[in-house]
Amino acid sequence: MSESQQARMEVSTPISATPVVVARVEISELATRSVLQYGLDYELERCPPLTEWGAATEDQVTSKVAVEVVEFGEDQNMSFKDMFRSLDLSAVCLTKSQIAELITKEPGLLRPDAPLFALFRHNGKFFVTKAVSAEVIRLVVLRFEDDRGWIGRLKPRVILPVIS
Repeated sequence: MSESQQARMEVSTPISATPVVVARVEISELATRSVLQYGLDYELERCPPLTEWGAATEDQVTSKVAVEVVEFGEDQNMSFKDMFRSLDLSAVCLTKSQIAELITKEPGLLRPDAPLFALFRHNGKFFVTKAVSAEVIRLVVLRFEDDRGWIGRLKPRVILPVIS
């Protein structure tokens, strides 16, 4: 973590308000598909190697899943570990294909000035996707263990499966 990232984390404030659900969406059942088949613009120079996060690996068939897109308030700077610390990481993971399906089918959830985050697992490791929309949808994959974070003033959003 860079010194500037560390400084942002040190001045972060605890969650002071309840995050707001901005959308509830259903992701259809998906057949096996590689996330690369969605034609998204990956910032590969900032991502771990494609083989590490399984970009070319086909996800298993998935059943329909409901997700909520949750927006955090402006005063909520935090790291990914802070965000997910009270949750069962495996329970809040989506597949790479589910994430790609959602952001390509629901581009209105993306904003050019604020990222949309989601968590997935590949070969026992957790990864975070960061999607933003400008002229094209850009997707960055980050290692969860790198413990990066977000800047609250951007009002970041997170995709979370609805757990019944």
